[in-house]
Amino acid sequence: MSRRLFFLFGLLIISFGLLAQESKKPISFTGGMFLQSGYYWQQDTQVNGLSNGLGGVLKFHITEHFYIGSSGGNIRRNYSTPESEFPYIDIGYGGLLGGWYHKSEKYRISLQGFAGMGKMTQLHIPSQIGNQLIGASYQENTIWILAPAIGFEYFLSEKISFLLQTELISAFHAKNHEFFLPLVRFGILFNR
Repeated sequence: MSRRLFFLFGLLIISFGLLAQESKKPISFTGGMFLQSGYYWQQDTQVNGLSNGLGGVLKFHITEHFYIGSSGGNIRRNYSTPESEFPYIDIGYGGLLGGWYHKSEKYRISLQGFAGMGKMTQLHIPSQIGNQLIGASYQENTIWILAPAIGFEYFLSEKISFLLQTELISAFHAKNHEFFLPLVRFGILFNR
């Protein structure tokens, strides 16, 4: 199911590209970095909680109201067990995005969809004595990610804007749903 959604999203991005060929406006772009923070939620586990990370985005405005691009980042969830403070979940991801936007002189609002892949690693430590880990396990999984988002940018100048965005990441591994991660992003974007 997630692969079908990924391919459907890819077809939408290609469609936006075909629309851009009809536009007489030159293609402009937006790129930048952001801090992100959210709540990691995985069903039936004790690892749920706040997570933080960094990310980046590059968007090409192909028409007056549509863009395509790429985004990626890293999110880390540090958690504790009764006998260790060092377990973690780390998620690195990247992929394609496309969306609609409306721009005025001082702000831009956008609705977008993201589809991509990533790697999720987890070090779980049930018990630890000094530097000796007891019963620890390490896992790596490739994941598919789908995420809708709503964004707001405030322009400080024609070329620099602040970003505030909310996004809901939903990740899948094989046929299983891995986790939800609602995020809030703050960043600085450069426009050309």
